[in-house]
Amino acid sequence: MVMDQMNVECHIQDGDSRSENVVIKHFPLFRVLQCGNHVAKNHAIKLDKLRKLKQIDN
Repeated sequence: MVMDQMNVECHIQDGDSRSENVVIKHFPLFRVLQCGNHVAKNHAIKLDKLRKLKQIDN
């Protein structure tokens, strides 16, 4: 992409991806967006873990 003189303005990734580090080397002005589906899944998993902890404490 760099050799073709393309410019990346937006990069969408999952929450645990390290690809941001690679892209920023070549396109320092780009924006990173979190994939909504991955964000929702991770949030649901964390809520489920908290719910289970609360049930044990009761």
